[in-house]
Amino acid sequence: MKKTLLKNIFLINLIFTLGCENVLTSPNPAIIPSSPYITQVFDYQYGVGQHASKIPSSQEMKNNFLGTDPGFVYLGGWGGYIVAGFDHDVENLPGYDLGVFTQPSLGSEPAVVFVMDDADGNGKPDDIWYELSGSESGKTYAPGDGYIKNYSLTYYKPSGLEANIPWEDNQGNSGFLVPGFPAGSFSSSWWWPSYGDSTTAITFTGVRLPQNKNLNNGIWLDIPGRFSWGYGENYEGKDLVYLPFGLSERQANRFDISDGLDYSGAPVELGKIRFIKIQSGVFLQAGVLNEVSPEISGAVDLGALNNPAFRGKK
Repeated sequence: MKKTLLKNIFLINLIFTLGCENVLTSPNPAIIPSSPYITQVFDYQYGVGQHASKIPSSQEMKNNFLGTDPGFVYLGGWGGYIVAGFDHDVENLPGYDLGVFTQPSLGSEPAVVFVMDDADGNGKPDDIWYELSGSESGKTYAPGDGYIKNYSLTYYKPSGLEANIPWEDNQGNSGFLVPGFPAGSFSSSWWWPSYGDSTTAITFTGVRLPQNKNLNNGIWLDIPGRFSWGYGENYEGKDLVYLPFGLSERQANRFDISDGLDYSGAPVELGKIRFIKIQSGVFLQAGVLNEVSPEISGAVDLGALNNPAFRGKK
């Protein structure tokens, strides 16, 4: 009995030892799978707007864009942006390649999406940004209501608590941000807190989109026929679907890397990308809605979800 027991113990130890040796010396160790969702956020800048006081820190907003964090990122008024990346290259496949998640809502607040390949291989978004075109690219509906590439806008710190925020752009226009909500607001100075007292001006550069809302019988509504595809937080888009988000689903607009445009607006061929930039695209003070300011919540590589249905058809 004793010999049998000792023999069994020896065999168990031998099996355990061999098993451990196989794991430690295996020429093909297990590879940790990459994530289809965002794994890095490199930069975030809030555009001037009504949610300034709701942003305790830029780091918290960055965290809200990682993976399937349930929080939302406030981009603010025109120009506000976030820059993020995947832990792998997103391939340009047939159909849609990317999804940008948005908050549940009824009114669109369009954001422009840019992509970048890690051309120099250093893992940093320091190469060339390419805009992903949308339905409004190149369109002009009226003076002051059209698509402007390479648009630049500077906001200035208000002179006091009772003063509105001045602005001027590179088109020769200037004015003030005037709040329409809450009722009785006497200035937009409360839109500045996230920049701090030491910042006297902030400039954004990017793509300005046509207006997406107008006043109809006292109500600000989305303009029919505009923004049919190609923008973040766009509920008018034919690219809006529900996609996997953690243990549930969330609405997202989808994008095709094949829609890339270079700095001059010419189409470019991109085989893959690593980084994404999402920027508030409409410069409009919509009465009681205040500024048009997108809220988004992460992005996903549709090809990595391993379900061709998510890539759909354009």
